[in-house]
Amino acid sequence: MAIKYLDGGRITGLSTDTKPDRDTSDATQPALTIEAGSVFIETDTGSKYVHNGTAWIQQPFDSITSAWGKDSGITKRQWFQEWFTGKSLNTDIWTFTQVTGSPTSAMADSINGGYQITGVANNNAGQITFNGNNQFSNSSVFIAVAKKDQSASAVMGGLRNSSGSTINPPSASAQFHNNSGYTNIAMTTGDASSVSASQSSTAHDQAYHCYKIELNAGASSTMTLDGVLVITKSTNIPTSAYSYQPALCFQQRSTTNANGNFLYCEAYNK
Repeated sequence: MAIKYLDGGRITGLSTDTKPDRDTSDATQPALTIEAGSVFIETDTGSKYVHNGTAWIQQPFDSITSAWGKDSGITKRQWFQEWFTGKSLNTDIWTFTQVTGSPTSAMADSINGGYQITGVANNNAGQITFNGNNQFSNSSVFIAVAKKDQSASAVMGGLRNSSGSTINPPSASAQFHNNSGYTNIAMTTGDASSVSASQSSTAHDQAYHCYKIELNAGASSTMTLDGVLVITKSTNIPTSAYSYQPALCFQQRSTTNANGNFLYCEAYNK
C-alpha cells in the first residue's frame, strides 16, 4: 500500500511500510519534511505513531486502562463498584449476615434509599461482606456512601480480612465509624495484633457521608470525609500479610426500629 499524506499532518500506511523521516535520501521521491506532531496510522493494525521531531513514537493503546489513568504499560488491577440499585441485593457478590438478633435487609423502596439494614430490637446488628473472598491488598482504596437514621445507632464499613461474625473490626482491618460509641466520626485500623481508633473533628450524625479509606502499603492509612482528608493514621496499619474485602455494617441501639442505608461502595487495588 502506498503511503498517503492527509491534511492536518496525518499519514496512513501499512505496518510494513517504511515510515517517512524528516528528510529522505530516496532519489525516487522529493525530499519530505515531517513536522513534529505528525501522526502515522497503520491501517492494518490500528496502531498510532506520533513524530516527536526526531523519531516516531508509538502511542499507548486506548483502553479502559487508559481511561482510568493507568497507561504506559501499567495494568489496571482489581476494581469493584456497587450502586445498590434494583430489585434485590446481588447475592452472587454479597452475603448478608445477622450478627446479633434478627435484623432484616432489603433494597429500600424510597428515593436515595439504596440498600437498607433494619434493626427491630435493641442491639440488632447486621452486615454484608464478600463472605471470605479477600481480593484487595494493603495498598488499596475503599469508598462508601452511607447513613444511619437514629443518633444512637451505628453505621460502619471498610476493608477487613475475613467475613467475620461481628460488626466490630477484626484485627486486620480499616473501617469508618459513624457511631455513638465515639464522640466524632472515627476510623479504626488493625495490624493483626491490635486495633486502635482515631477520631475526626466531625460529630457522629444522621446524614449521608462519602467515606474514603486508603491503605498505603503499610506506611499509613487515611480517611477522607466528603472529599476532605480528616485522619492520617500510622499505628496499627493493615499489613501485607493479609488480604482484605469490603464490609458494610449497621447496629441498632434503641428499642424502636432503626435503619442503616448504603448508596454506594467501591474498592480497588492501587
